[in-house]
Amino acid sequence: MKTVESPRVQVAILAFPETTATLVYGMVDLFNSAARDWSIIVDGRAARSPLEPRIVSRDAAPFAAANGLRLVPDAAFGDVGVPDVVCVPELTVPPGDPITG
Repeated sequence: MKTVESPRVQVAILAFPETTATLVYGMVDLFNSAARDWSIIVDGRAARSPLEPRIVSRDAAPFAAANGLRLVPDAAFGDVGVPDVVCVPELTVPPGDPITG
């Protein structure tokens, strides 16, 4: 009997210069670990995560995040369709400074 896999939940993690790469990549790792890590502990093998996180930005071009680390988006906003979940990370902007991203 052939196993039919459920479609994965599409998670768009928004990336912009006023966030930190640490948080964005941490969110990717967190969503990828759902079900995968528990299966390793219980069954000794990784399972497929039911979540599919993607880092999205205005134009998908790499940029320096607020903490100076290079952030490389997977896609532009217009290339991902309508995700099931949208995650907006923190804004690292001092009070009164404009948001440029």
